[in-house]
Amino acid sequence: MEISDNTRIIDLTVGEFKSLINDIVNGADTPKQRKVVKGIAGIMELFKVGQATAQRYKNGILAPAVQQAGRGCSFVVDVELATELFNNHKNQ
Repeated sequence: MEISDNTRIIDLTVGEFKSLINDIVNGADTPKQRKVVKGIAGIMELFKVGQATAQRYKNGILAPAVQQAGRGCSFVVDVELATELFNNHKNQ
């Protein structure tokens, strides 16, 4: 039996239910959790730079990795993408 998001739990056998729970616990079909840092302080800590340099990075080479995190002035930076962008810029 094919198990989809529309399959009722009552329609599963014990073996299918165990297999489904085991897959969930072991991380099957779980999207990769991305690592982020928050704000200018996060950029400062990640790249070991001062506030002015972190602000330049945010507005320049790291702009594609920056996303607003809700209302106001808070933002998050995707660490993996930011590191890749920084290394690409450094090698140019």
